[in-house]
Amino acid sequence: MFYKSKKIRTTILLISVAFNILFFVSLLYITCVKTDMFERLIAKTGLISYDSSESRHQIEFRCLEGWANSLGKQLKPFDIVFYGNSITFESDFQSLFPNLKICNLGCNRDGLDDLVHRSFIIRSAKPSKIFILGGINNIIDISLEEFEAKYTIMVDTIIKQNPSSHIYLQSLLPVNIEMGIGSRYLGCQEKIKKANKIIKTISHTRDCHFVDLYSIYQVNDLLPRKYTRDGLHLYPQAYEIWAQAISPYLLEETM
Repeated sequence: MFYKSKKIRTTILLISVAFNILFFVSLLYITCVKTDMFERLIAKTGLISYDSSESRHQIEFRCLEGWANSLGKQLKPFDIVFYGNSITFESDFQSLFPNLKICNLGCNRDGLDDLVHRSFIIRSAKPSKIFILGGINNIIDISLEEFEAKYTIMVDTIIKQNPSSHIYLQSLLPVNIEMGIGSRYLGCQEKIKKANKIIKTISHTRDCHFVDLYSIYQVNDLLPRKYTRDGLHLYPQAYEIWAQAISPYLLEETM
């Protein structure tokens, strides 16, 4: 009897261990494969850089399709699309150019991969002109060679999707490395200037227009404090300088 009872307890213990192992493996699979939690944890150690563009694309794709659908059903096409990251997101060019129909497609934290993933939404606006500003969110973590490759993919994708639109590539703005978010870019000032040369070259090879925003803002290669609240993002009134720079391009007639 004692032997039989011991055998039952052993069997129950083995079943319990098996279930625990199965539960642990399932949890590990969900964490590592089905979510990006594992990547986030490893990224915190500094061993890898975390790029959420793929997961963001999956999560937001249906929402983006909804916005594309809404834009496509506008009775009148947009004159201008401004496309980019948070610096574009915070702009209000419609108030500065009230006679034009302007669509702001800026999105916070977007990197170059993100700008490729959601670029399909631009064509729904059917814009005559597209002004692109992107790349500053990638510049710290990638080489200039990678920057050039990613930026080229972005431009080629947008050109293919919008063959009749005139495309304007805007240079990266300077940053202020002595302030808040801008301090993250310490040591990147020369890299930003080289990235702008890459953007200018791409604009020539892809028959786009190049708009030099860097020069109109920089003072000793810094974004002056009077223009920025954190070393990267602009005060609302600082967009008036930008508007003056692009005004000739916005108002000119294109064939």
